[in-house]
Amino acid sequence: MKYKMLVAVNIDNGIPHIEYLNFDSTDTIDLMERAGTNMKDCYDEVYLVDFRPYMTEFIEEIRKNGRKL
Repeated sequence: MKYKMLVAVNIDNGIPHIEYLNFDSTDTIDLMERAGTNMKDCYDEVYLVDFRPYMTEFIEEIRKNGRKL
């Protein structure tokens, strides 16, 4: 099964920054595409990207740089 993540980017003074991330392993690709299309009115750029929920490198970055609650 392929997983997707929605990423919304806004651009301030020419500098892009991530404004919104969404990943839910239960969301279908069709649902994510519809949501992303609706989000285009709110954000400068919206991307639907492949995402691997078991990506060790990504998880380690979160553990290393995040604050566990």
